[in-house]
Amino acid sequence: MKKKTDEKLELAKNVTVEQAGIEDEPEKLATFHIVQANENLYRISLLYNIRMQRLIEWNHLTDSSAIYQGKKLRLVAPENKE
Repeated sequence: MKKKTDEKLELAKNVTVEQAGIEDEPEKLATFHIVQANENLYRISLLYNIRMQRLIEWNHLTDSSAIYQGKKLRLVAPENKE
């Protein structure tokens, strides 16, 4: 089961890289993440090393369960937009 989870995380990382147009170190450079099937905010926060509370604030979520497949999540603070 762990292998399947790792494969899903790698797939999610690849999707984010492709959509963001980033090739090197997606965890440090990506500004958005598209939620994949069976992902949760905790797993996404680990993937990008961002606190869940920051993701909730930056994306104006009511709580950590307010995400769904296909939702575009901001990975940087809104004031840091370039």
